[in-house]
Amino acid sequence: MIVQWPKEVFKHLPSFVLKHIQLALEHGNGERGLQEVLEDLKDGSKQVWIHTTNDVFDFTIVTQIVEHPGKKICEIVYSGGSGMINSLDELQVIEDWARMNGCTDIHAVGRKYLSKSLASYGYTQRYITVGKE
Repeated sequence: MIVQWPKEVFKHLPSFVLKHIQLALEHGNGERGLQEVLEDLKDGSKQVWIHTTNDVFDFTIVTQIVEHPGKKICEIVYSGGSGMINSLDELQVIEDWARMNGCTDIHAVGRKYLSKSLASYGYTQRYITVGKE
């Protein structure tokens, strides 16, 4: 089961959530730090979703809503923990929440395997990002 953790009780965020977010940030090329993400969660500009399997908290997802001139998008920006690949059908909860908040599109940002894993749920690869330091 996946549920959104309300920002009103942010100070009670379980420690495993911090570990999951940190795992996700390790693949972000140092663009963001844990403290910055926590500030965004605290002020409500990002949302945190916690998943359980058989009473075990196994992964965490962080989303944000972005308003572009042409559309409002929900972006899955971080995911960390284990077991997400076996629970992708539960993304419907986040998709429904996004629609209830006026989003007409959803993006998931992640590593290469993500497009293959989400293909059977209607997701397609839209972009490729390359970088150089």
